[in-house]
Amino acid sequence: MKAKLISLIIISFLTITCFGQKHLIKADALHKAEKFKKAIRQYSKYLNKNTDNAIVFVSRARCYRKIGKYKKSLDDTAEGLFIDPRCKQALKEKGAVIAIQGRPWKAIEYFTTAIEIDSNYADAYCARGAAYFLQDKFEKALEDNMKAIEIDSQFETSYYNVGLSLKELLRYEEAIAYFNKALLMDTDNQLTFFERAESLYELGEYGLAETDYTNSITYNTKLDPWENTKNGWCYYGKGMSNLALENLTQACADFKEAMSYRVYEAEEEYLKLDCKEQPEAEVKIVVPEVPVVVKQEVEVHIFPNPIKTYSHITITNSKSSNVYSLEVMDLFGKSVLSVSHISDSHIFNRKDLLTGTYVFLIKENGEILKSEKVIIQ
Repeated sequence: MKAKLISLIIISFLTITCFGQKHLIKADALHKAEKFKKAIRQYSKYLNKNTDNAIVFVSRARCYRKIGKYKKSLDDTAEGLFIDPRCKQALKEKGAVIAIQGRPWKAIEYFTTAIEIDSNYADAYCARGAAYFLQDKFEKALEDNMKAIEIDSQFETSYYNVGLSLKELLRYEEAIAYFNKALLMDTDNQLTFFERAESLYELGEYGLAETDYTNSITYNTKLDPWENTKNGWCYYGKGMSNLALENLTQACADFKEAMSYRVYEAEEEYLKLDCKEQPEAEVKIVVPEVPVVVKQEVEVHIFPNPIKTYSHITITNSKSSNVYSLEVMDLFGKSVLSVSHISDSHIFNRKDLLTGTYVFLIKENGEILKSEKVIIQ
């Protein structure tokens, strides 16, 4: 009987362990893929059965930080430190949240404690360097990130951070070299393209800068609120580069786009160039017995001098008993936008489409009724 009881306990323990490991493996994969909300759900399932794993609390804390849930992140790091007061990962994660919340000097204490526990903890050197950077202590930031690279030569974030510090120290050519190394490891990093563009602009390499600003816009996916460089500043930098290259029409378009993101410096350049508004475009698309109109309407946002900064495209269907769909394709045949249901009218933001030429396809039950080339300016 005793042997049977022990056997049942072992089986139950193995079942719980396997159950937990399945969720942990899935959570780590989702975390790595930056699907933070889904990762949190899997970590939570694991922690429901395994409450003494400090590292898993830290992993969930990082996911909470990445989606801006800073209080929950701090709660999880507190759990991790309760389980293991010398958990270097929990100390580093707690410091990261405190830095984001505007107390980088306090965050440095946690990063330093993590380094005292493990003098080869590259993540903590990188994080402490970032905290020094936030306090404009660029030499110290540079020193810590160089130490992180010395420990781990493949630490992409530290190459980026070294580039940032060098840029602030006006050592632009050296900064570009480190941004280049960072991009070799992470080829579509929006932030690195932006900072390299800024450095290239300062060196007078306006053509290369314009290309990097464009890449930065292309790769500007959702990042942490504290990390995200707004598209507006990318468009502003792109406009300044085109202005230096005397591409005035494109510069006007870039400044106008930047203004839609509330970059007021772009408004000053826009007014200096005396950029002319493009006339409203109205393209009529006629389908059998049902006239459909595609037109651009303008909404005015009040700056010191009123300037038209927003455009919308309205598609109206005068016979609402019919249901149509819209597909927008670029000139390479790639679908860039679709609207599945237009029964009366549909308005979508002009910013959904970059300046250029597109083909608008009006469909009914998947069959193309009419196509029209539309120029967005």
